[in-house]
This record gives sequence, structure tokens and C-alpha cells, in this order.
Amino acid sequence: MAGLVIAGLIVAVAISLDGTASRGVNGIGALAWIGSTAMLLIALRNDGMWIPRLVLSVGGAVALSFLVEPDRLLVAIPAFAVGGAIVAAIGARPVAWAMVVPGLWLPVHLLTAVVPAIVSGGDDGGVRTDPPATEALVPLSMILGAALGGALVVVIRQRIPAKRS
Repeated sequence: MAGLVIAGLIVAVAISLDGTASRGVNGIGALAWIGSTAMLLIALRNDGMWIPRLVLSVGGAVALSFLVEPDRLLVAIPAFAVGGAIVAAIGARPVAWAMVVPGLWLPVHLLTAVVPAIVSGGDDGGVRTDPPATEALVPLSMILGAALGGALVVVIRQRIPAKRS
């Protein structure tokens, strides 16, 4: 989970830079983001609810990719908190599972840019390699918002008395 936070910080630095340095750091951030997400999913693979939670996480990432513009800080935090909380609500390790949602958001976000460019044959100007014109903290806020959603699930679970059989 810390790897994803570090990746969010790297992307924030990339957004703050200009030119070639920005593109290079952004590429490193994207690789760190995707690699951290892969490692997180590998660490969660023994969860008995892995497939349903993965499907829910992918669905959340797709929905958030289309609903949340990557330049809206005040929208990203609550949106990813809700998305993370929904995934966290089923099964164990709620904070880790909540963080899968923003972890999958970047690959989905990239696919939404690459697929139209491939379909159009690159006639739309190609795929942007510079970081998007976003507030630098938005990618990190997505990650932290989702973690907050998972943490809220933990708090709620602790306050609800267990059923007695």
C-alpha cells in the first residue's frame, strides 16, 4: 500500500515539472503505480472473495475514470472514498482492498486514452505523453481518499455489535 502512495507522490512531482523531466518522472510514476497495484493484488490473492472484489474494484475504477476528471481535487477525494468504501465493505482487509480502486484507475484511465487513439488510427493527435493539466495533488488524493473510505469501513465495523448465534 505504501508503494501506491509513493507512486502518487512521484506523479505529483511529475505534474509540477515541465517538459522532458515531467514526461520522464511521469513515466516512472506510472510504472510505480501499476507495479504497486500488481503487488497489492498479489498480496490479496488468498482472499476468499478475491474474484468478486476484483470485479467490483474494476467496476469502480471504470466508473470513476469516466465520472471524475483528474483535475478536480474536491471531487476526487469523496468520490474515491465512496468507491473504496464500497469495495472495502465486503470481506477482510478493507483498507488494502479500498486502495485497489485507485490502483486500477490509472490503467483504466490510460486505456480510455489509448483505445480511441488506436481506433482512430492516431488521427486525433496521438496519445499525450505529458502529465495531464491537473492539480498536482489529485492523483495522491485519489489514493488517500480510497484509503479513508476503507478506514471508515473499519471504524463502522468496530462500532456495530457482532451478531450472536
